[in-house]
Amino acid sequence: LKRSRFCNIMFVRQPEDYAAMSVTDRTECSGKFERLQKAFLTIQIPSIVGTVGTQMGMFGLHALHSVILARMLGPHGRGEYGTAVLFTQILTYSGMLGTSFSIARRAGKSSDDLGALGNASLRVGVTTGLISFSLVSLLALSVLPESKAYLAPLCMASALLLPFEHARLALLSVDHGSGTFGRYNLNRLVAALVFPILLCLAWAVGVVSVTTATWLSVLTSVISLVALIRSHKNLGFFLPSIPSSRTLLREGVPYATSYFAGQLLGRIDTLLVLWLLDFTQQGYYAVAVAASSLMQVVPNALSLYSFNIGASIRRRMPKRQLLLAAFVVLLAQVGSAIGMGVVLVYFLPLIFGDKFVQAIPFAIALLPGLAIDGLANVAEGYLRGCGRPLSTLLPRTIGSLALVLSAYALFPTWDSLSIPIASSIGYTVSGLAILGMVAWYQTQPVALDQEAGS
Repeated sequence: LKRSRFCNIMFVRQPEDYAAMSVTDRTECSGKFERLQKAFLTIQIPSIVGTVGTQMGMFGLHALHSVILARMLGPHGRGEYGTAVLFTQILTYSGMLGTSFSIARRAGKSSDDLGALGNASLRVGVTTGLISFSLVSLLALSVLPESKAYLAPLCMASALLLPFEHARLALLSVDHGSGTFGRYNLNRLVAALVFPILLCLAWAVGVVSVTTATWLSVLTSVISLVALIRSHKNLGFFLPSIPSSRTLLREGVPYATSYFAGQLLGRIDTLLVLWLLDFTQQGYYAVAVAASSLMQVVPNALSLYSFNIGASIRRRMPKRQLLLAAFVVLLAQVGSAIGMGVVLVYFLPLIFGDKFVQAIPFAIALLPGLAIDGLANVAEGYLRGCGRPLSTLLPRTIGSLALVLSAYALFPTWDSLSIPIASSIGYTVSGLAILGMVAWYQTQPVALDQEAGS
């Protein structure tokens, strides 16, 4: 479309451009646009179904390795492993400093050579990975409670995966932004499959420990990166790259700020668990989070497409389409939350083992907030794609504050259960605020040139 002579007609950037068009051009533009809309739906609907299916498959694989870890290590060992990988998990995405979004936007605009952009993504991924490794090491030595400080070396060991994982995620962002969802989905599935396979092999030979699981997570990132690089042609760390790492980092700053706020909201509860609960309760909470995360599968897949829609369109989404999309996602989330609440009571002990029965109240308490947050994630993807990543900073910050205050108020009465309840309150406050931000954004005058550079 960008190469066609209708480009300047169909995606007019200012009202006066449209006013200057002839009647013939307007009629031709309208017919062409309708045919392109039909072609877009024909192509995108199978891709969306494939991506949602991939998300479901990845959830199944993540659930499988969560089950294996729980049964291998028990509640206490699962809590130790959760502590060892906590800071690494926090910085796996937020430590990329927004570069995954800046790379995806560049790939989506197709203005750069994708091969050179892929090489640049490898370099910037290794750079942010090394920075994040240093930060995890600092946190491990200074933030862990005294009773858990002996796990600091394992925290640092788990962080060794960050340079490999950041390079992989940065390269995946090229496929995401360019719409190459076949390769994107396949490589994500391969990466999700490696860890449970390695865990099963370790369990089969009797090598069962927190240390083993930690080092296998590092090996998983190495194998996944190698597999992804081999699926691309003419890709290498030292090959010509465009743009520079500095440019991608600079463009990623707004995304990094908003994404860190979202990650903070999603991780404050685990930090509270780290500081306030013992290893056994921490193990229960880790299993509860893994079991209830099914609520995020479909919204996470849809947020990829809402980002691409926001990054590619040149006009606001019609209000009716926006409301319909929000209603459908909300209805699906509410139905999923109710169904999950019923299923968890019976299947969580069956799948994870009777030792984890006490994880059920934690999981159920998390469901309402995750339902609202799923809808908010789709809306947030749209805003990021539109070049408005900072618009979710305030809602996420308010949600984090609500979570901390709620936990502080509820802990004397509800003890450990206060943390998942407070998490749901924080997600709900943040989600409603983000939806309000989308509604406000839709009412603002279109200023496309400013939006593209915001």
